[in-house]
Amino acid sequence: MKVLLAPHGTRGDVQPTLALGIALRRRGHEVEVATPHDFAPWIESFGFTAHPISFNVSRTLRNSGDDSQKLGWQFRHLVEDLIPAQFESLPAICPDADIIVGAGLQFAGPSVAESRGVPYIAALYCPVAIPSRHHAPPTMKWQRAPAPVNSLVWWVGRHLTDAVLRRPVNLGRRSLGLPPLTRPIDHLFSRAAILAADPSLAPAPPDNTGVATTGAWILEPAGLLDADVEVFLQGGEPPVYVGFGSMVTGDPDHLTRQVVEAVERAGCRLLLGSGWTGLGSRDEGLPSWCKVIHSAPHHLLFPRVAAVAHHGGAGTTTTAARAGVPQIIVPHLLDQFYWAHRVHALGLGPKPLPIRRLNPERFAARLKTVLREPAYLDRAAKLGTEIRARDGCEAGAGIVEATAARFRKLSRGGQPFKQEDDEC
Repeated sequence: MKVLLAPHGTRGDVQPTLALGIALRRRGHEVEVATPHDFAPWIESFGFTAHPISFNVSRTLRNSGDDSQKLGWQFRHLVEDLIPAQFESLPAICPDADIIVGAGLQFAGPSVAESRGVPYIAALYCPVAIPSRHHAPPTMKWQRAPAPVNSLVWWVGRHLTDAVLRRPVNLGRRSLGLPPLTRPIDHLFSRAAILAADPSLAPAPPDNTGVATTGAWILEPAGLLDADVEVFLQGGEPPVYVGFGSMVTGDPDHLTRQVVEAVERAGCRLLLGSGWTGLGSRDEGLPSWCKVIHSAPHHLLFPRVAAVAHHGGAGTTTTAARAGVPQIIVPHLLDQFYWAHRVHALGLGPKPLPIRRLNPERFAARLKTVLREPAYLDRAAKLGTEIRARDGCEAGAGIVEATAARFRKLSRGGQPFKQEDDEC
């Protein structure tokens, strides 16, 4: 079987599908990946054929600055840039694939699969992608609303999102010779979907009926930490790691100064993850107890630090939880507020600190709390042991195989392959 993986987004969207691809390849399947330009060389280093689509995620986010955290910018980006680019690129990629697995902000995948007559699976990495009375949609920052409010917000949000996406999606479908959609959001999950998240860290909502669940899809490639990072780690007490991954800011120098001042107040050492945010991009003047790293394998680094402060992406949250270390979440947008809520609710870290409220005083207070309260470390260590015992890749690969086999069986019998939509 030939599988086309089509994740779109940041590394947190791409890396889990790569882990799934490795599991599928172990089972004897041929796997190719349609990916934003940013990740093509990295994906090819694992021996996969990478097909870059006509889009560069990191450049787009950096050019947007702080605007990328605003819902209006996000909708304009989807309508004017992302959806047209996906419909332009994806139809020509791996036309002989037997199944397509999409993830992240993948809007063309279901239509391309429909035009080819092959099955499509949507991979989800956070429960808030599933409509439910038990949580708010990913566009909502408040995670403690009562069930009737959640249902109302989901209803309004789905109609609003359909209205925004209908024209660009239907223009793309027209180019494929497909009929227009009235409800494009429902079409994204109308065939099959998988929630690939750890069940202890991010369980499926109780009213989930149409989404298969596996554990998180974990990719931990072999390797070593850089020698200079190893020297720093061995040169004193375990530092805290602060990094905001693929998030961007219009003033990285100001944010760097805020973080460094907060860590100095907390009286600990600092590993500063530069990432797309650009923290510490000007190394001059940083104290000796601070080291800037531009990239490092988190699964090797996080077990060596005292705590991890980050933006709350699904991958970073899961990796820190697997490492058994406390976390401080600084959410910026979308599902990061869900992960921030879960980390606090599970006792893995203090109350989250949204990026718009970050200042040295507030950040230092949370650092002191997480470093001086043993209960955070105890709970993190216990849950880490539990999470490390699971990896959902094999279960995910099995679902991909079963979905393709069921599609072939129904196709031979002349029956349509369709999963009815579930209403919230």
